[in-house]
Amino acid sequence: MTLLWLATLAISPQALLDEAAQVEKNQATQRIPYVYRERQMNWSLDANGQKKNEKPYSVKVYEYIFLEGAPYRQLIERNGKLLSGDELAKREDARKKEAARRQEQRRLRKPFLPGTRRVRLGKLEELAAVYHLKDAGEEMVGDVPCLVIDAEPNGTADTPLRKELQSYRQRLWIHRDLKLLVQRRAEVIGPDSEILPGSVITFKWAPLADSGGTWFETAYDIDFGAKIFGVKKARGLQRHEFYDYRRFQVESTITAEPPAR
Repeated sequence: MTLLWLATLAISPQALLDEAAQVEKNQATQRIPYVYRERQMNWSLDANGQKKNEKPYSVKVYEYIFLEGAPYRQLIERNGKLLSGDELAKREDARKKEAARRQEQRRLRKPFLPGTRRVRLGKLEELAAVYHLKDAGEEMVGDVPCLVIDAEPNGTADTPLRKELQSYRQRLWIHRDLKLLVQRRAEVIGPDSEILPGSVITFKWAPLADSGGTWFETAYDIDFGAKIFGVKKARGLQRHEFYDYRRFQVESTITAEPPAR
């Protein structure tokens, strides 16, 4: 029995989560100077949860750039085709409006969110207050040894975010040695989510070869149920792949006329 294995046994789920939260804060800072692309693919699933067709019925490619000092997501391709002239003009107009909005928010010294996902699973440091944490052993994610934490909602719903988090049962895979998040899965079990109970969201991270130890999100899948016209339930799979990470050289800031005072 090795000393490393003995030390692993001594780590409580709470202590492990606290350590992972601090590592994630450091990792988030290291990711700031990177831009990247996202490929979003959609499939319809049958009653058994299998793809009806191997080919996705919709594929979109987005590019993340820096706009007024913060990330900005813009569509660059749809179903294998670049955007048309009209679509490019609309995209440019939207980007100018967003640049002007961010300039105005900066002038007013108001923080702005560059874009958030509609499903909020909480930061690692927020989970202990709303979940019962349980040691779920050790598993391999690919060739990475991970310590696993199961998080079961504890009923705390005194804020909108905490209320939403009660709708998710979560499992976290944390790198055994580096104490960083490698994989995260959330199962929808309550009503306060944008997607229906039974849906499952899985996120994955991996390091880049030349990133100096920084790990980046590589994909997330949503195996979801959705209502059509509020009645019929349909199942689908949406996959987001993140790739072409690179350090930005020049900020992709456009010149926009300052808003009228």
